[in-house]
Amino acid sequence: VMGSVACNATHPAERRFARWLLMCSDRVPDRELALTHEFAAQMLGMSRSRVTQLARTLEEAGIVRTSRGLIRVTDRARLAALSCECYEAVRRTYELLLPYVPDCSHS
Repeated sequence: VMGSVACNATHPAERRFARWLLMCSDRVPDRELALTHEFAAQMLGMSRSRVTQLARTLEEAGIVRTSRGLIRVTDRARLAALSCECYEAVRRTYELLLPYVPDCSHS
C-alpha cells in the first residue's frame, strides 16, 4: 500500500495507469477487465476524463481495446514496457504474500 501511495505521488499518470491495468490483469483469468473509467479514476486519484484520454492513447497504440465498462489488454508486453518499475515490485510482493497468483504471462 505504501508503495502504491508513493507511486501515485511521484510517477506520471501514463505509467501509473499502465501499472494499474497490469495489476488488474494479473488477477483475472483472461485479459478482459470489467471496469469503468470512473472506477479507474477513483483508484488512481485522477479525473475520469484523464483516464479516458489515457485509455484512448493506449487503444490507438494497439495496447488495449475498450468498450463501455470493459478494457481488454491486447499487448501485455508493450503495456509492461510503459509501466513504472513499481509494477514488478508489487507483483513480487503478491507472489510472496499470497498462496496463489494467477499466471500473468498472458502471451
